[in-house]
Parts: sequence; structure tokens; C-alpha cells
Amino acid sequence: MTKPRFKKAPKYVVLAAAAAIALLAAIPALSSAQTSSPCDSETVVPADQDALRADCRALWAFYSQLTDPGRLDNAGSEQWGQNNPLSSWHGVTVDTTSNRVTRLELSSKRLRGTISAEISKLTNLTWLALLD
Repeated sequence: MTKPRFKKAPKYVVLAAAAAIALLAAIPALSSAQTSSPCDSETVVPADQDALRADCRALWAFYSQLTDPGRLDNAGSEQWGQNNPLSSWHGVTVDTTSNRVTRLELSSKRLRGTISAEISKLTNLTWLALLD
């Protein structure tokens, strides 16, 4: 019975494979950093308000799909994210009784991009205005 013969891989192939494995190992760390949301901060949404946190994540998904957030990034203390409470985000209204987002008024903000399907998770939303 003949033993199978294996050729030794050239050194550059081994190095390329090692580099590819290292790069693949780093991808989860990179993607989690890119997808981090301000909604996990207790400054943005208090710890005991899970439904409001879900609303915040839906809004952040909407914001993340914008190719140009227009005036949302220049809204000062009402700027989205930046550890500002969700109820202070420009154009967002949070009902104090239900602690849910009920209005999104972003008319004339020069927004550009795709409307994320996540917006449908704002189940208490009664007003949506996105006119340019």
C-alpha cells in the first residue's frame, strides 16, 4: 500500500492563509463596533424601559440607513445619539404615559437615504412626517 504524498505548501501560501484567518477573527469585533447603538446607554433610555429601548433601536436603524442625516447631526442638544435622552432627540416625541415614541416629525431636515423597515417596529407611532 502506497502512502499518499503531500506537497509542502509554499511559504507565501501559508502566510496568506494565516493573514486571512487573523482578518476573519477580527470581523466580529469590527462589526459590533460599527453596529453599536446609543440606545444601550441609560442616559439615552432608562434601564427599566425595554419597550422604549426597542423604539430607540428602531429609530437608530432608521438613522443609520440615512446617506445624509441632514440637520439631525447639527441639532445641538437635540442631536440624535450623543448620549442625549431619546425624548430630547430632534423631532422625536415620547409619550410620558406609555413611555413609547408616538411622533416623528422630521420635515424640512434635508434627509437622504433609505427608510429602514425597522421603522415599522414603532408600534405606538401615530404621526410620521418626512417631507423635505
